[in-house]
Amino acid sequence: MGLETARRALEAQQTALQVTAHNIANANTPGYSRQVMAMLPTAPYTVPTLSRSVGAGQVGTGVSVSDISRVRDAFLDAQMRDVQNTIGDMEARRDALQEVEIIFNEPSESGLHSVMDAFWQSLQDLANNPESPSVRSAVQQAGENLASAFRTTYRQLTDLRDNIDSVIRARVSEINDIAKEIAQVNGEIANVTAVGDKPNDLLDKRDALLEKLSKYVDVTIQPEQNGAISVFVNGMAVASPFGYSAIQITNDPANHNYAALSWPTTPPTPAQLKSGELNGLLTVRDSLVDDYLGQLDNTAASLATSINAIQTTGYGLPGTTPPPPDFFTAQGGGPINAANVEVNPAMTLADIAAAANNGSPTPDNPGDGSNALKMAAVKSQPDAVYLGGFSPDDYFRALIGKVGLETGETTRMADGQGLLAKQIENQRDAFSGVSLDEEMVNMMRYQYAYQAAAKLISVTDDMLDTLINRLGR
Repeated sequence: MGLETARRALEAQQTALQVTAHNIANANTPGYSRQVMAMLPTAPYTVPTLSRSVGAGQVGTGVSVSDISRVRDAFLDAQMRDVQNTIGDMEARRDALQEVEIIFNEPSESGLHSVMDAFWQSLQDLANNPESPSVRSAVQQAGENLASAFRTTYRQLTDLRDNIDSVIRARVSEINDIAKEIAQVNGEIANVTAVGDKPNDLLDKRDALLEKLSKYVDVTIQPEQNGAISVFVNGMAVASPFGYSAIQITNDPANHNYAALSWPTTPPTPAQLKSGELNGLLTVRDSLVDDYLGQLDNTAASLATSINAIQTTGYGLPGTTPPPPDFFTAQGGGPINAANVEVNPAMTLADIAAAANNGSPTPDNPGDGSNALKMAAVKSQPDAVYLGGFSPDDYFRALIGKVGLETGETTRMADGQGLLAKQIENQRDAFSGVSLDEEMVNMMRYQYAYQAAAKLISVTDDMLDTLINRLGR
């Protein structure tokens, strides 16, 4: 019996050393959970007698490995998934809004607001020198610069929206791949659990996949039999013991042929998201950038319409035929907006209606620039049709302020959630991470126990040798 006891001790300590080696090998592996081994004494050997029942005083038979489990806190994991979900949403919005800030480039000398101010100033100069060809040329050039700035800003915003749509398509593909992989790991975990083993490394792999998925979409987890789980996104199971469901992408003709997301049901069910990076991208694409484009359109339409209304009621230089043509027109026709506004190519310098009367200049009245003053006053003139009662200058300032506030808020929230994620990560590392110092101590403990068990075998061998070979000599 002594040899069997020692053998069991050797096997248990050897297994413990293997677990320790596995921990040390994965000390720097992301997502790895420290593993611990539990030992229990084996069933004792009872000496049978007629007068003694089984109880204290039984002879022990050694040790066995009862369990090898990972050290993991489910509460910290759930917290991390929630935080990652918020981080994904806020970072998607923050990154897009920071690009919007770069596009508007305010405040700067090359920003759209500075180009607008240059146009207003050129009209002020025209009011003071209505007959000057150079001043009229400056007005025309300032108008062209303004129209070009509107078109460029609009194009850059639409390009940003197109790029976000491409990222959305890529994220959906990643989400589907993760869901498929979770379903595969689910099956492996169920198979290992069914035979009574602990799939610790597979559980770590699945947790890492869940954390990655939670950054993209809001997930809910439901435990199933044999260690498998079902993963839901807003009520739809994307992964389960029975497989996975892929998010479908179709082109939406009502939304610039951008990606529309749906579940593979009959008929297809629109995929509604609550949070996560994918929700943040969809919000930026379909709401925030669209809103900025609409306000940019309103600014361009208001400015061009107001200038044209004043231009067509004034007079150009003597010799031009009234009424003068519109100052701004739409490229390709149609209503004027930020995407198509341009200076009327049919308008000559002499057609710029700086005057409010049709009289020729006289010594007492060298030039009438009152109409140019009216056009310059559009800057601060309220517009109830396009701007809700705001002036073009105030409306555009409010737009830039809104972009700045939304960028600052999403940046603050993303940074705050990032700090929280770091704190949770530190707590999880302290609980589940591998401490090399601790593993070295364990290694020495198991090593000494192994050596002692080996010594026990040697001693038992000597005892048996004495009993068998030397007794009676």
